[in-house]
Amino acid sequence: KAATCQAEAQGMQMTMRADAMQKKLDAATSLSAQERSAFEADIRSIREAGAAGQALPQPIDPANPMRAFTRLSQQEQMDIITQFSAQAATFIQGCMAR
Repeated sequence: KAATCQAEAQGMQMTMRADAMQKKLDAATSLSAQERSAFEADIRSIREAGAAGQALPQPIDPANPMRAFTRLSQQEQMDIITQFSAQAATFIQGCMAR
């Protein structure tokens, strides 16, 4: 059960990351159609990883397998980690109680 709850928590973190990426994409005004498409593909891969409880998305660009993680600044990534940390313990306790 603990492994299932951990995977669900990982999915929650990936969803937070995808939401932050989507917000950043929505605010971007100077991306080309190709850049926007690549960004959207990275968001999809993060959402799919989250839905599957995976820690890493399937790489969209094999030459740059961590590309999706470079879409957010270090500060944005730290904000997600802080937000996740604040919610993870409560989430896992609730999951274990189910």
